[in-house]
Amino acid sequence: MKPSAESLVALALACPRRGVVCDIDGTLSPIAPTPEAARLAPGAREALLRLTTHLDLVAVVSGRAARDAAALVDVPGIVVVGNHGLETLDDHGLSIHPDAAEVVPRLKEALTEFRSRIEADSTLAGSLVEDKGVSASIHYRLVEDRLHAETRLTAWAYELAESLGLKVTFGRLVIELRPPISINKGAAVRRLVDEHGLQGMLFFGDDVTDIDGFIACRQLREERELSTWAIGVVTVGLQAGPGSPGGQTPGVCVVTVAALTMSPLSTSAWVTTWLPVKVQLMPGASVAQVWLLPSIGSAMTMPARLV
Repeated sequence: MKPSAESLVALALACPRRGVVCDIDGTLSPIAPTPEAARLAPGAREALLRLTTHLDLVAVVSGRAARDAAALVDVPGIVVVGNHGLETLDDHGLSIHPDAAEVVPRLKEALTEFRSRIEADSTLAGSLVEDKGVSASIHYRLVEDRLHAETRLTAWAYELAESLGLKVTFGRLVIELRPPISINKGAAVRRLVDEHGLQGMLFFGDDVTDIDGFIACRQLREERELSTWAIGVVTVGLQAGPGSPGGQTPGVCVVTVAALTMSPLSTSAWVTTWLPVKVQLMPGASVAQVWLLPSIGSAMTMPARLV
């Protein structure tokens, strides 16, 4: 008989050393029209702060620059991993992968070229070029014709990456330029587990860049028999709010906060309370229905995945 999702999560958080790692955008905060407009969902900050008193590690792993991510979350005592693992901000200060630092001049050259091309092309109005220090993001959420923008911006990204020795990756309505090194959220998850000696961990994520973290959780279970599980919630098509053209309210945000804001009766109760009662097991994953708490919003069900 397959174990339930509840029992797996409870097992992870019953380990002598346990932690929780969360993505930010789309997980702890709703997807916003621009990075600057993002805000944590109600209750998320207080919940993370409360968790720091129960767990051996509370961390966020984000595509944002580490200092930007730290300012958005604003929770003392947590570890902030930025730029998909290239930066870490903790009690010891900010550390940057040395190979990434060497690429900064080439990234700035690519950003300058991107801005110039976008300004000269009226069909790309609404594109946003974001300098994140050791990486760069080109957002096209606010462009009227997103398919056109994705096609053109992607072609430019590959052209500039090839000429400047960079790497192209993709997120939700965003194209990213990174240093050509094998650092991602999966590597960050592994490093956090090793540095903090974790035996159990939960990783929350919602976007394609979180898949590396999901894979790392599975590999850690298989290779080292650790109790590491990833919880991902699929975005559902709720009505977009004002000022969010074409956007969606991410179910992942609401569900994650529903989990975090429980008053824990034990170190695992805050998660097990909302995890699904019925789980349909699939190859490598379980798909379930998640019931939101009345304190979060109106009753509805949303698809979730424990991988």
